Amino acid sequence: MEKETEDLLKETSFDETQATDEIASDECVDPESSTPTTEEHEAEDAVADEPEAIAKETDSTAVLSKSVTSAVGGILIKKSYIAIALTLVAVLTVGSLFLGMWISKSQNANRDGIDPGAKDYHSIYANAGGADRDEITVPGYSNVFFPADERNVQIVLLNPDHNPCYFRFILILSETNEEIYRSGLIPPGMAVTDIELDRALQAGEYSLCIRIESFSLVDRSAMNGANVETTLTVSK
Repeated sequence: MEKETEDLLKETSFDETQATDEIASDECVDPESSTPTTEEHEAEDAVADEPEAIAKETDSTAVLSKSVTSAVGGILIKKSYIAIALTLVAVLTVGSLFLGMWISKSQNANRDGIDPGAKDYHSIYANAGGADRDEITVPGYSNVFFPADERNVQIVLLNPDHNPCYFRFILILSETNEEIYRSGLIPPGMAVTDIELDRALQAGEYSLCIRIESFSLVDRSAMNGANVETTLTVSK
């Protein structure tokens, strides 16, 4: 009886020890130390290679950008900017042409219009002796005096009040046929006394032609003209 009891105790002790060893064995198992499967290896390799792939793509983009930049000398210009620049150049060119035409037209209009310097002027030609209204009286000039090296000079460019036309005066240096002054239209009974020459003259004597053109008071059509030859004395 005692022997059977001892054997039973030994068997029970053996089972408890075995159970304890199995429990200890289960608790010491490290999940991370377990051998990974093939699919897990492939997933880890893909994750590890992703930053490297991104880095390579970035590097290739940078290289491409540098190559494009260097291809145009380091400056990238959009086509839209080029189109805008060409349009501006065209607009400025056309604008300059129209401005030049307008200035030229204005100058011609001033010469074909009434001279802004014309003013009332009474002279010995004031309907002397009841002159015929169909006749044109031209003033005479025995001698003309201008200061040297001056463009602003004085001379009486008169249209007698009984004339049936406008006058225009043109001063020409006879020896060179150079025009040095041209007036606008001067109505009858008016004169221009202060003029601006195209250029200043040096001291000396010049042969001067005073060309007088006449135009209708009605439609400003050209009428008869006259040339008055005189001497121009320029002194300091």
